[in-house]
Amino acid sequence: MSLNPRNQERNDFSTLKNKFMVANKRYIKVVLVLVILLVGISFVSLFFGSTDGINYDIIYKIRLPRIILGMIVGCGLALSGAILQGITKNPLADPYILGASGGAAVGVATGIVLKLPYSAIYPLAIIGSAISTIVAYSIGKVHGQTKVEVLILSGVIVNIFTNAIVLLLMSIFYQDSQDIIFFLMGSLQENNIKLIIVSGILVLIGFVLSFLYSDELNIISQGEETAYHLGVNVEKIKWILFFISSIIIGSIVAVSGVIGFMGLIIPHIARVFVGANYKRFLVVSFLLGSCFLVTADTVSRTLFSPFEVPVGVVTALTGVPFFIYLLLKKNVKS
Repeated sequence: MSLNPRNQERNDFSTLKNKFMVANKRYIKVVLVLVILLVGISFVSLFFGSTDGINYDIIYKIRLPRIILGMIVGCGLALSGAILQGITKNPLADPYILGASGGAAVGVATGIVLKLPYSAIYPLAIIGSAISTIVAYSIGKVHGQTKVEVLILSGVIVNIFTNAIVLLLMSIFYQDSQDIIFFLMGSLQENNIKLIIVSGILVLIGFVLSFLYSDELNIISQGEETAYHLGVNVEKIKWILFFISSIIIGSIVAVSGVIGFMGLIIPHIARVFVGANYKRFLVVSFLLGSCFLVTADTVSRTLFSPFEVPVGVVTALTGVPFFIYLLLKKNVKS
């Protein structure tokens, strides 16, 4: 006996409503856990380490700015990775693969060899990141549309080119090569609170703007043809989000150097917790990135105490196996 169509519709609606409520409850729980975890990790990082008693100068002038910077850099890298994976529909997309970080690195390296003050190096990093993103995006356009495969390849090419420029600067200005190498390894030792605040504001603005486009990202992730049919200006959205991502990466690289694999790992973990709905996914990536990087920095600072390992080394050691796992998983699916 067939069901009444109205009853069937009610049942379907009820099922969807229940799923939505369960997903919302799960999302709220995940966000609360991550906020509590971030507070706990920050508290441990603030007081954990080799000090003779409670040294207020070390805690408030060195460690506190470092923790705040770790939160900003972590959430910014995770957010950029989430945006780029959404635009390209590629799980291996990463801010450092698509060329944005390479341009920022050229800006910082140029500032170092020219002996510019740090206040001048900071905008150079943002400009370098924006230029490299524009170049990669322009190369990736085919007949007025950006093809994902071409875009990723163009990003890799731009990244190789910018790395070559950095190496060239190190070869010519060898007396500054140590400063450039230290910068390339990634660190959270920047304690200029004004620059940290500026980076925090730029990352926060980037988060708000990308969150406003979360509905469009959800539609684009279903396929560009579907998005076009639903009236989404795909090329315009891509361009805006790429530009937002480049500004975030430039502001981060300027204060922390190159910290790799964060933008690759965190979005995948966030997706496991709350799925691919960008309204939830971006928020969880934002918080999870902060938790991860503050933890990684605490490990880098204390594991080989009194020596300190650059935090970029810790994230790379974590990220490379994860990247290999994703490649193998993708090959198996193919």
